[in-house]
Amino acid sequence: MCEKDALNLYRNLIKKPVAVDRNRCAPQCRLCSFHRPEFKYRRCLFAVCPYGKDDTAVFRRHPLRGDSFSKQGR
Repeated sequence: MCEKDALNLYRNLIKKPVAVDRNRCAPQCRLCSFHRPEFKYRRCLFAVCPYGKDDTAVFRRHPLRGDSFSKQGR
């Protein structure tokens, strides 16, 4: 039952529309609502920055050492 609830959580995240005003200046990544410091290989919830920043703002050069996000499923 717990796996089904987790799957529904991710389905709901996918369905949620991204409300981004691309006309305003992009915030600093650490202040952005899409910033995810716990992700292992990237810093953003999305693979492409919704504000149009380049890939260096999204993907990490090196993965995190202590990855707390992927350890939850173990």
